[in-house]
Amino acid sequence: MLSLRVFTHFALIMLVVVLLKSTIVSFGFEQELGVVIGVHLRPTVRYYDSIIEFNSSIRKQAGIVMYFLDWSGQSRVSGQVLDDYLIKEIERIPVEIRPAIMLTWQPMMLSSYIDPDIENTCRPSKGNAISIETIKQGHCDKYIRQFAKDLTKHPSSRFLIRFAHEMNISDSPWYPFHFNETPSDYVDMWRHVHEVFTQAQKEENIDNVEWVWSINYASYPSIPSNEYYLYYPGDNYVDWIGLSGYNWYTARNMPNMEFENIYGNVGGENAIIQPGILHDLACKYRKPQIVTEIGTHGSPSEKARWINNALKNLPNYPFLRGFVWFNDFAYANSNDADFRITGQGVDPAITTAFRGGVNSAHYYSKLPSLEDVIPPSTYCGKGETQYKIPDTVLLEKNSNRTQQISLKMILPETDTLEIFTDGFVNVKLIQKKILKEWGEATLEFTVNETQNLSTSHISTVSLKIGTITIPIKLIIAENINSIFLPITIK
Repeated sequence: MLSLRVFTHFALIMLVVVLLKSTIVSFGFEQELGVVIGVHLRPTVRYYDSIIEFNSSIRKQAGIVMYFLDWSGQSRVSGQVLDDYLIKEIERIPVEIRPAIMLTWQPMMLSSYIDPDIENTCRPSKGNAISIETIKQGHCDKYIRQFAKDLTKHPSSRFLIRFAHEMNISDSPWYPFHFNETPSDYVDMWRHVHEVFTQAQKEENIDNVEWVWSINYASYPSIPSNEYYLYYPGDNYVDWIGLSGYNWYTARNMPNMEFENIYGNVGGENAIIQPGILHDLACKYRKPQIVTEIGTHGSPSEKARWINNALKNLPNYPFLRGFVWFNDFAYANSNDADFRITGQGVDPAITTAFRGGVNSAHYYSKLPSLEDVIPPSTYCGKGETQYKIPDTVLLEKNSNRTQQISLKMILPETDTLEIFTDGFVNVKLIQKKILKEWGEATLEFTVNETQNLSTSHISTVSLKIGTITIPIKLIIAENINSIFLPITIK
């Protein structure tokens, strides 16, 4: 098995070898993935109009629209538990420019009316919240299955299911310790819901849902048993990593929290504020990220300054593909924090700041496909370039003359690759997907037929990418198996 090495420009020992041949290959950066604009708008009977008005105010289209819904069901249609009125409003937008719909799906029942299509065993056990145990034991399976099937009736729309979000703070009704349960119980619940849901959609031959595992930026209480990573259901159950964080400031009698205080920094070792939660998530999970709730409170000038800084920083995070601005008062209460950036009574300076920020080239209005935004590897760096590549290439003189290796990059510093060899092997780029945020390339090594090798050959191939030189040991053997397979002793 070939080993892998990770190179950054902070620590690299240059290998000095005699090199005879140099080939320069241009990757050619493809369009950057960028960051997609998203918004939470308070549901109204004129939801389509609300979206159009928001887009008009910022002079750009939102690529994600998020709203909250609970598990109470609906009363208009028998045999259907999903209230799809708002979905139908969003679907008035032509499909080619329609935003992805993020459903913050809360396992609680806020309505006095409970849909009769929901089983009697699926009911709140503490306040309005349905217990984790109730869900993971299957007492809400009928509801989950029907909800999944109801979404398949909207095959042209793309849904991001943000299920049981911010489970790592005690403010959340489904915080497991409210029920004398643990993060492990939460994981079991998530997996159960995911399995029941996906099976129901498979039966309809439609899969239009992606799963967003969404935490709060700071676990509260901050105790070892409540660390956010304890709630992670596993890579097979999560498509996106979500994260929420606000600057409440005077609305909660709190100090002003700059964007970097909440989300961290990618400015390297000398940054005043060191890498934070977004960095930690990228280091742990090879998943694309979305800031699922963000907002700031304060005077118009304070909000405008904060917005300018946030929108300047968001594109710097290599795994971050979108954000959702909470364009409302906290808890829809006009006496609480005002996070709005558009709408009646919002100071024009606030809207202008947001409009100016998102109209930069880094912000987009269409969420890329999930396949296109999965990073090639995790990233634990602090803003520096990282490369990951096998350290040895094995070739045979006769039969196995060709070998392909994968070069993975995070934050590539250049789009040019220079290949140095001693002439006994030819190296060419046969496949690539290189973005400004990351990239993957396949390099093909082939024994040079014009070189008459009489014995095995060992040398070094060097790849120079920007300021980094990556040495790869090259072995051309008579017979790879006889040299590298272990000896069996009988």
